[in-house]
Amino acid sequence: MLDGKTPALTERDCTVVIPQHNEAHLTVECVRSLRRAEGMSCDVLIVDDGSDSSQVRIVQRELPGERVLTQLHRGVTVAWNHGARAASSRFLVFLNNDTLSRGPWIDDLLAPLRSGEAVMTGVCRRRERAVGPELLARLPAQQFLEGWCFAAAASDVERARGFDESLRLYFSDTDVQLRLLEEAGLGGEALQIARGLPLSHAGHCSTRMLPDRRKIWRRDRERFIEKWTARLNGQDKLGAE
Repeated sequence: MLDGKTPALTERDCTVVIPQHNEAHLTVECVRSLRRAEGMSCDVLIVDDGSDSSQVRIVQRELPGERVLTQLHRGVTVAWNHGARAASSRFLVFLNNDTLSRGPWIDDLLAPLRSGEAVMTGVCRRRERAVGPELLARLPAQQFLEGWCFAAAASDVERARGFDESLRLYFSDTDVQLRLLEEAGLGGEALQIARGLPLSHAGHCSTRMLPDRRKIWRRDRERFIEKWTARLNGQDKLGAE
Protein backbone atom coordinates (compact mmCIF):
# COMPACT_ATOMS: atom_id res chain seq x y z
CA MET A 1 0.00 0.00 0.00
CA LEU A 2 1.33 3.45 -0.88
CA ASP A 3 -0.18 5.23 2.15
CA GLY A 4 -0.13 2.30 4.57
CA LYS A 5 -3.92 2.16 4.70
CA THR A 6 -6.31 -0.37 3.29
CA PRO A 7 -9.23 1.26 1.45
CA ALA A 8 -12.69 -0.01 2.26
CA LEU A 9 -14.63 -2.08 -0.21
CA THR A 10 -16.95 -0.02 -2.40
CA GLU A 11 -20.08 -1.09 -4.24
CA ARG A 12 -19.29 -3.53 -7.06
CA ASP A 13 -15.59 -3.15 -6.32
CA CYS A 14 -15.21 -6.92 -6.06
CA THR A 15 -16.93 -10.08 -7.25
CA VAL A 16 -16.20 -13.41 -5.56
CA VAL A 17 -16.51 -16.30 -8.03
CA ILE A 18 -17.25 -19.62 -6.32
CA PRO A 19 -17.43 -22.74 -8.52
CA GLN A 20 -19.18 -25.88 -7.35
CA HIS A 21 -19.67 -29.39 -8.69
CA ASN A 22 -22.16 -31.11 -6.38
CA GLU A 23 -21.10 -30.79 -2.70
CA ALA A 24 -23.69 -27.99 -2.32
CA HIS A 25 -23.39 -28.04 1.47
CA LEU A 26 -19.82 -26.77 1.11
CA THR A 27 -21.00 -23.86 -1.03
CA VAL A 28 -23.72 -22.94 1.45
CA GLU A 29 -21.33 -22.84 4.39
CA CYS A 30 -18.69 -21.03 2.33
CA VAL A 31 -21.05 -18.24 1.29
CA ARG A 32 -22.70 -17.94 4.70
CA SER A 33 -19.34 -17.54 6.40
CA LEU A 34 -18.27 -15.02 3.75
CA ARG A 35 -21.41 -12.95 4.29
CA ARG A 36 -20.93 -13.02 8.06
CA ALA A 37 -17.39 -11.77 7.61
CA GLU A 38 -17.86 -9.25 4.80
CA GLY A 39 -21.56 -8.40 4.84
CA MET A 40 -22.92 -7.33 1.46
CA SER A 41 -19.84 -5.36 0.45
CA CYS A 42 -19.01 -7.68 -2.46
CA ASP A 43 -20.90 -9.49 -5.19
CA VAL A 44 -20.94 -13.29 -5.13
CA LEU A 45 -21.32 -15.44 -8.22
CA ILE A 46 -21.82 -19.17 -7.67
CA VAL A 47 -21.01 -21.10 -10.84
CA ASP A 48 -22.50 -24.57 -10.84
CA ASP A 49 -20.43 -26.91 -13.00
CA GLY A 50 -22.99 -29.50 -14.07
CA SER A 51 -24.13 -30.67 -10.64
CA ASP A 52 -27.16 -32.84 -10.06
CA SER A 53 -30.28 -30.67 -10.16
CA SER A 54 -30.92 -31.41 -6.49
CA GLN A 55 -27.59 -29.80 -5.60
CA VAL A 56 -28.49 -26.63 -7.49
CA ARG A 57 -31.85 -26.49 -5.70
CA ILE A 58 -30.12 -26.74 -2.33
CA VAL A 59 -28.02 -23.68 -3.09
CA GLN A 60 -31.01 -21.75 -4.44
CA ARG A 61 -33.07 -22.64 -1.37
CA GLU A 62 -30.41 -22.01 1.25
CA LEU A 63 -28.87 -18.94 -0.40
CA PRO A 64 -31.94 -17.23 -1.94
CA GLY A 65 -30.27 -13.84 -2.36
CA GLU A 66 -27.22 -15.08 -4.24
CA ARG A 67 -26.76 -15.31 -7.99
CA VAL A 68 -26.25 -18.83 -9.35
CA LEU A 69 -24.96 -19.48 -12.86
CA THR A 70 -25.17 -22.95 -14.38
CA GLN A 71 -23.18 -24.75 -17.06
CA LEU A 72 -22.61 -28.26 -18.32
CA HIS A 73 -19.93 -30.20 -16.46
CA ARG A 74 -16.77 -28.83 -18.08
CA GLY A 75 -14.48 -28.27 -15.10
CA VAL A 76 -13.40 -25.46 -12.82
CA THR A 77 -11.45 -23.61 -15.51
CA VAL A 78 -14.56 -23.05 -17.61
CA ALA A 79 -16.46 -22.11 -14.44
CA TRP A 80 -13.86 -19.44 -13.62
CA ASN A 81 -14.22 -17.98 -17.10
CA HIS A 82 -18.01 -18.12 -16.87
CA GLY A 83 -17.97 -16.19 -13.61
CA ALA A 84 -15.38 -13.68 -14.82
CA ARG A 85 -17.42 -12.88 -17.94
CA ALA A 86 -20.60 -12.42 -15.91
CA ALA A 87 -19.00 -10.08 -13.35
CA SER A 88 -18.98 -6.31 -13.74
CA SER A 89 -16.71 -5.28 -10.87
CA ARG A 90 -13.15 -3.99 -10.89
CA PHE A 91 -11.61 -6.96 -9.09
CA LEU A 92 -12.25 -10.69 -9.16
CA VAL A 93 -11.66 -13.13 -6.31
CA PHE A 94 -11.70 -16.84 -7.21
CA LEU A 95 -12.60 -18.89 -4.14
CA ASN A 96 -12.99 -22.64 -3.66
CA ASN A 97 -16.29 -23.65 -2.10
CA ASP A 98 -14.49 -25.72 0.58
CA THR A 99 -13.26 -22.51 2.24
CA LEU A 100 -14.58 -20.81 5.38
CA SER A 101 -14.16 -17.17 6.39
CA ARG A 102 -13.37 -16.51 10.05
CA GLY A 103 -13.33 -12.73 9.72
CA PRO A 104 -12.95 -9.97 7.09
CA TRP A 105 -10.17 -10.64 4.56
CA ILE A 106 -11.04 -9.32 1.09
CA ASP A 107 -9.64 -5.81 1.70
CA ASP A 108 -6.24 -7.24 2.62
CA LEU A 109 -6.22 -9.59 -0.36
CA LEU A 110 -7.00 -6.76 -2.78
CA ALA A 111 -4.70 -4.11 -1.29
CA PRO A 112 -1.62 -4.89 -3.47
CA LEU A 113 -3.83 -4.91 -6.57
CA ARG A 114 -5.36 -1.54 -5.79
CA SER A 115 -1.94 0.01 -5.22
CA GLY A 116 -0.46 -1.50 -8.38
CA GLU A 117 2.12 -3.56 -6.49
CA ALA A 118 0.88 -6.90 -7.82
CA VAL A 119 -0.84 -8.45 -10.83
CA MET A 120 -2.32 -11.25 -8.73
CA THR A 121 -2.66 -11.92 -5.01
CA GLY A 122 -3.33 -15.05 -3.01
CA VAL A 123 -2.94 -16.63 0.40
CA CYS A 124 -0.23 -19.27 -0.10
CA ARG A 125 2.64 -20.08 -2.47
CA ARG A 126 3.62 -23.34 -4.09
CA ARG A 127 6.18 -24.67 -6.57
CA GLU A 128 4.97 -26.55 -9.64
CA ARG A 129 7.47 -29.38 -9.11
CA ALA A 130 5.40 -31.71 -11.27
CA VAL A 131 6.39 -29.86 -14.46
CA GLY A 132 10.05 -30.79 -14.04
CA PRO A 133 13.07 -28.70 -13.00
CA GLU A 134 14.22 -27.80 -16.51
CA LEU A 135 10.93 -26.20 -17.54
CA LEU A 136 10.39 -24.66 -14.12
CA ALA A 137 13.75 -22.88 -14.30
CA ARG A 138 12.78 -21.23 -17.61
CA LEU A 139 9.39 -19.91 -16.50
CA PRO A 140 8.92 -16.24 -15.50
CA ALA A 141 8.28 -17.41 -11.92
CA GLN A 142 9.21 -20.52 -9.94
CA GLN A 143 6.69 -20.05 -7.14
CA PHE A 144 2.99 -19.54 -7.72
CA LEU A 145 -0.16 -18.67 -5.82
CA GLU A 146 -2.28 -21.61 -4.74
CA GLY A 147 -5.53 -21.89 -6.65
CA TRP A 148 -8.04 -22.14 -3.81
CA CYS A 149 -8.15 -18.38 -3.21
CA PHE A 150 -6.60 -15.75 -5.49
CA ALA A 151 -7.52 -12.36 -6.92
CA ALA A 152 -6.78 -10.20 -9.95
CA ALA A 153 -8.09 -7.12 -11.68
CA ALA A 154 -10.91 -8.02 -14.06
CA SER A 155 -9.26 -5.99 -16.81
CA ASP A 156 -6.05 -8.03 -16.48
CA VAL A 157 -7.93 -11.32 -16.67
CA GLU A 158 -9.75 -10.09 -19.78
CA ARG A 159 -6.51 -8.86 -21.36
CA ALA A 160 -5.00 -12.30 -20.79
CA ARG A 161 -8.01 -13.81 -22.57
CA GLY A 162 -9.11 -15.57 -19.42
CA PHE A 163 -8.16 -19.04 -18.27
CA ASP A 164 -6.99 -21.65 -20.78
CA GLU A 165 -9.91 -24.06 -21.01
CA SER A 166 -7.75 -26.80 -22.50
CA LEU A 167 -6.52 -27.16 -18.90
CA ARG A 168 -9.72 -28.47 -17.40
CA LEU A 169 -8.98 -28.72 -13.69
CA TYR A 170 -5.27 -28.38 -12.94
CA PHE A 171 -2.49 -25.94 -13.91
CA SER A 172 -4.90 -23.37 -15.40
CA ASP A 173 -4.32 -21.06 -12.43
CA THR A 174 -0.55 -21.41 -12.87
CA ASP A 175 -0.92 -20.78 -16.60
CA VAL A 176 -2.87 -17.55 -16.16
CA GLN A 177 -0.36 -16.29 -13.58
CA LEU A 178 2.45 -16.79 -16.06
CA ARG A 179 0.55 -15.03 -18.83
CA LEU A 180 -0.28 -12.08 -16.56
CA LEU A 181 3.41 -11.75 -15.70
CA GLU A 182 4.35 -11.90 -19.38
CA GLU A 183 1.75 -9.26 -20.26
CA ALA A 184 3.04 -6.92 -17.56
CA GLY A 185 6.72 -7.69 -18.20
CA LEU A 186 7.22 -8.58 -14.55
CA GLY A 187 8.74 -11.42 -12.55
CA GLY A 188 7.41 -13.57 -9.77
CA GLU A 189 7.52 -10.72 -7.24
CA ALA A 190 4.30 -9.42 -8.82
CA LEU A 191 2.51 -12.50 -7.44
CA GLN A 192 1.97 -11.46 -3.84
CA ILE A 193 0.48 -13.23 -0.85
CA ALA A 194 -1.59 -11.69 1.93
CA ARG A 195 -0.42 -13.39 5.10
CA GLY A 196 -2.55 -14.32 8.07
CA LEU A 197 -5.96 -14.01 6.48
CA PRO A 198 -8.78 -15.51 8.59
CA LEU A 199 -9.54 -18.28 6.11
CA SER A 200 -9.56 -22.04 6.44
CA HIS A 201 -9.39 -24.40 3.49
CA ALA A 202 -10.47 -28.02 3.81
CA GLY A 203 -8.27 -29.07 0.90
CA HIS A 204 -9.55 -30.91 -2.18
CA CYS A 205 -13.02 -31.51 -0.74
CA SER A 206 -14.53 -30.05 -3.89
CA THR A 207 -12.66 -32.42 -6.24
CA ARG A 208 -11.97 -35.61 -4.30
CA MET A 209 -15.21 -37.26 -5.44
CA LEU A 210 -14.39 -36.92 -9.14
CA PRO A 211 -13.79 -40.47 -10.44
CA ASP A 212 -11.37 -39.36 -13.17
CA ARG A 213 -9.40 -36.81 -11.17
CA ARG A 214 -6.01 -38.50 -11.65
CA LYS A 215 -6.58 -38.91 -15.38
CA ILE A 216 -7.48 -35.22 -15.69
CA TRP A 217 -4.38 -34.24 -13.69
CA ARG A 218 -2.10 -36.22 -15.99
CA ARG A 219 -3.70 -34.81 -19.11
CA ASP A 220 -3.60 -31.21 -17.82
CA ARG A 221 0.03 -31.64 -16.77
CA GLU A 222 1.01 -32.90 -20.23
CA ARG A 223 -0.86 -30.04 -21.90
CA PHE A 224 0.78 -27.44 -19.62
CA ILE A 225 4.28 -28.78 -20.27
CA GLU A 226 3.68 -28.99 -24.01
CA LYS A 227 2.23 -25.49 -24.15
CA TRP A 228 4.92 -23.73 -22.14
CA THR A 229 7.81 -25.62 -23.73
CA ALA A 230 6.55 -24.47 -27.14
CA ARG A 231 5.85 -20.97 -25.88
CA LEU A 232 9.33 -20.52 -24.43
CA ASN A 233 10.79 -21.82 -27.69
CA GLY A 234 8.86 -19.15 -29.59
CA GLN A 235 6.44 -21.61 -31.17
CA ASP A 236 3.25 -20.56 -29.34
CA LYS A 237 2.25 -16.91 -29.42
CA LEU A 238 -1.27 -17.43 -28.14
CA GLY A 239 -2.59 -16.85 -24.63
CA ALA A 240 -5.62 -18.80 -23.52
CA GLU A 241 -6.94 -21.29 -26.06
